[in-house]
Amino acid sequence: MNPSADIADHPARILIVDDERPNRLLLEVMLAPEGFLLFTAASGEEAIAMVALQSPDLILLDVMMSGMDGYQVAKRIKDNPATKQIPIIMITAQDDRDAMMRGLAAGAEDFLAKPVHRGELRMRVRNLLRLKAYGDHFDKYSQVLEGEVGSRTADLVESNREKRYMRLLQTVADEALRAPEAPIQARLRELLELILGAMDALSAALVLYEPQTERLITAASAGVAIEEVERLTTSIGLSKVPTVDGEIEPIEVAVNDSLRHAGIRSLQGIRLPPHHRLLGMLYVGLRDERPLTTRELRRLETLGDRLTLHLDNAKLYTDLRQQVEELGIERDLRERFVSILAHDLRGPLSAAKMSSELMIRRTEPLDGRRDLAVRIERNLDRMDRMIRDLLDVSRVRAGQRLPLRLDHCDLGAVAEEVIEDLSATHGHRFELAKGEVVRGIWSHDELHRALCNLGTNAVKYGVSDRPITTRVERTPGGARASVHNFGNPIPPEKRARLFDLYSRLREGSGTGWGLGLALVRACAEAHGGEAAIGESSEDAGTTFTIDLPSDSRPFQQAARSA
Repeated sequence: MNPSADIADHPARILIVDDERPNRLLLEVMLAPEGFLLFTAASGEEAIAMVALQSPDLILLDVMMSGMDGYQVAKRIKDNPATKQIPIIMITAQDDRDAMMRGLAAGAEDFLAKPVHRGELRMRVRNLLRLKAYGDHFDKYSQVLEGEVGSRTADLVESNREKRYMRLLQTVADEALRAPEAPIQARLRELLELILGAMDALSAALVLYEPQTERLITAASAGVAIEEVERLTTSIGLSKVPTVDGEIEPIEVAVNDSLRHAGIRSLQGIRLPPHHRLLGMLYVGLRDERPLTTRELRRLETLGDRLTLHLDNAKLYTDLRQQVEELGIERDLRERFVSILAHDLRGPLSAAKMSSELMIRRTEPLDGRRDLAVRIERNLDRMDRMIRDLLDVSRVRAGQRLPLRLDHCDLGAVAEEVIEDLSATHGHRFELAKGEVVRGIWSHDELHRALCNLGTNAVKYGVSDRPITTRVERTPGGARASVHNFGNPIPPEKRARLFDLYSRLREGSGTGWGLGLALVRACAEAHGGEAAIGESSEDAGTTFTIDLPSDSRPFQQAARSA
């Protein structure tokens, strides 16, 4: 910007003050060709009133006037802070030093002696207008600089304040990680206390949601009326919070009488920047009924983003700790499993070895040696089944389905074989309830193993003086096989993980491998079916079920394609 009277953004306004009309007209004639806006006043009092209404850019002021003379007018204008910057040229017939000194004392910038010369008048007017333009420019520039300095100072104060609260948030978050056993609500409340201080708010609330389903996870609040604030903020679903072109828009919650009584006049919140483990809303209750300023909104977004980042890290840390604990449990389970496995495999191996040594040493007839060979075969079959179970467990752990050899199969005949085998080992406690013949395309061997595992499980955990009943029946979707026993019911909290690998070892109950029910479920799912606990109560007993489709070939083909 180059301020100049010649190129000003508006024509200069010049006020001519003289109590004699001819003198006013003469000055107007001299200045009119310059394009100025000319105004006249016939007295000092009129000039003062006109200046108060609208300040001119320059005043031509006669000294000798009736009433208020030029010196008095100049002094009044210069004593007023609103008009003291207006340049004044005093016109006088007195060409002496005393008159000039009185004019300077009154505040005049220049003098002209009568009769006024046109060229001199134009030069002095233009010079003073140019000086005033420069003065106005630098005044405005100084105001801009002062505003920028004030804004920068406020930004610096705000930045330092935010940094201080960021450090406090970091400190609280670090302490929470070092003491993960502290309740999550206590940690959240401590973080929200910092938000209260940073926002100079009466109340603050944080509502966290699960990212995939936007299901409410938890909510916490701090400050006044926390129960009511928490109730209001959790009633607003995350989907109701508006977003415009990806920008976060504040949401205002209607303030009820309960909050007003607590001093809260405005309750506002923002949707926090999403992280991969958490979504959240952060609310603050203010003393005044007003929207958040741009600075406050920015501060709240910054603090909220850092807050969710710390919470996200805390959740990650908690998840990692849980995984480490689970890995430790898994390691202990495997060690116990290997110990039990070695013990169980040693039994049939020792029996087979002893029988083979007897065959070598003894010279009895062929029939006697055949009995020993049968015993060896039985123990080797038992070891083979164990090894097969281990291989299938490896498939299950790898997320694969069991491979099946499918053929036409009679489910009732499979159940009869299982009962015959179990009765030879555990006595005649087993019953079969079946009506019509139930056939389908299934794996005879896998179903035999699954029902045998269910029967063995019933022997282990059922009462010894009550029967174990296997039932085979048709269903609208295919077939169902169930095994029922009487005994202690299974608590509801244990049912969900009962079909998991090593479930019995995990609970510390039983001495088996903990694979039987897991293999039952694997068998059912490989057929395209489902294994479940039908019912379990003290009076009715416990029932395990296997539901199968009529034809399992499509499920095996899909598994092979996958």
